[in-house]
Amino acid sequence: MQEERTAFRNFVGYSIFLELAQKLDPENPRYISLLSEEYQNGREKQRANAFTERYIELAKKASPVPRELPDHYLRLGGLYTDTKNFISATKAYEAYLVIEPNSPVSRETRLSLADLYFERVGNFP
Repeated sequence: MQEERTAFRNFVGYSIFLELAQKLDPENPRYISLLSEEYQNGREKQRANAFTERYIELAKKASPVPRELPDHYLRLGGLYTDTKNFISATKAYEAYLVIEPNSPVSRETRLSLADLYFERVGNFP
């Protein structure tokens, strides 16, 4: 799938095809994840936000929980930060740290979280 994805990604209608696939199978987290990534790369932050939130909703209900869930919390935190929704960004980063407290990225996430609390939110836990 990854090779196909990179081949089709340069196609102008890639996001349209993903939207169609998602409408045909709205509960498929794979399509939702790809749409989230595509809209984030295309600088459509609000749409990327919506699809990332939807993916997280579906992933929480899944059994077993997908391995990609922590990455989507990081993506959501970044999207919230980009759209200046700092309180929601802190919640997304905290959710990531609950799932992945000792990952290599958790140190950077803690620094981003501390920066958000100190510079943007002003509400220290």
